[in-house]
Amino acid sequence: MSDEIAQYQAALRALNTAEDKVRDMVKTINQVREAFYPSNFPSFVGWRFDINDQIEPGRRYDEKANISLDSWPSKEDMGELIRHWHATLLSAQSAWKKIPEESRLGISSPPTRMDIRSW
Repeated sequence: MSDEIAQYQAALRALNTAEDKVRDMVKTINQVREAFYPSNFPSFVGWRFDINDQIEPGRRYDEKANISLDSWPSKEDMGELIRHWHATLLSAQSAWKKIPEESRLGISSPPTRMDIRSW
């Protein structure tokens, strides 16, 4: 395997790791968003803030509203993760361009942009 291909594979691994971290952040944000749905909110305030009078008598807390706010990302965390993801994408694209055309057969090209729609 050529050095260019090895460098590209290393760049793709870094990109995948960065995407996984952003994906986890997005998952946490979506879980909190869902906890604020009217049907989940009483359970959320019950789990997180021990406010029990918002739950209808006989109703149990909904488990999907049991979310740790400790994992909520700060503005700085969000920015750092997204900037790192972008940098790894650019690195993978740059490494791809260094592979000679005739050596690219059977190798997937990197993404062309940052995209969370497929998650």
